[in-house]
Amino acid sequence: ELSIPTIYLHIGCEKTGSTYLQNFLITNRAVLLSEGFLYFDQFESWNLLSYLQCKRGDSAFRNSSHGRSWFETFCQSIRDFGGDVIISQENFWAGECLYLDEFKEIFCDYRIVVIVYVRNQLEWLESWYQETIKQVPGFDKSLAEWELPLDYVEYDKKLVGWQRLFDNRVVDRVFDREK
Repeated sequence: ELSIPTIYLHIGCEKTGSTYLQNFLITNRAVLLSEGFLYFDQFESWNLLSYLQCKRGDSAFRNSSHGRSWFETFCQSIRDFGGDVIISQENFWAGECLYLDEFKEIFCDYRIVVIVYVRNQLEWLESWYQETIKQVPGFDKSLAEWELPLDYVEYDKKLVGWQRLFDNRVVDRVFDREK
C-alpha cells in the first residue's frame, strides 16, 4: 500500500526557536534524506515565501520568468523526490500569503501539515523589542513609545485562516525555551 507523502510546512512564528530548528535541520540534512525526508534550506524557503507573496514577498519575483521557472523547478523537485518534505520559514506567519491556495492545489495529492510554534505574548513582545533594539540602528523608543506588532500575537485570529485553508491540519505548540 502506497502512503501519501506529507509536506510539513513549519511557519514560525518568529522568536520561537525557528533559527535553532532550521540550523538543526540543515546540519542533519543528509540524515533526514536517508530517512526519507527532503529538507529545503532557508534560501529555497525564502524564495517560496517571495513567490507566494507572503510578508516581505516580492511580486517582481513572482511575475518574472526567473521566479516562475524557480517555482516550477521547486515543485518538480518535490514531485521527483516522492517522499516527505520539510519546509521551514518563520516569515510565513508574519503576514498574508496571497497564493498559498495555489501551493495547496499543486500538491492536492499530498498531505500538507502546518506546524506553528507560539509563545506567551508578553514574552514574545519583550523578545521582539530586544531584537529590534539590537538590529535597528538608532532605535531609541521606550517600550511605551514603541508601536507594538500586536497582530503577530493575535494567535487565534491568525490560526483560523491556516486551519481553514489546510483543513484543520495545523499543529500548534507553545514554545518553551527550557524544552
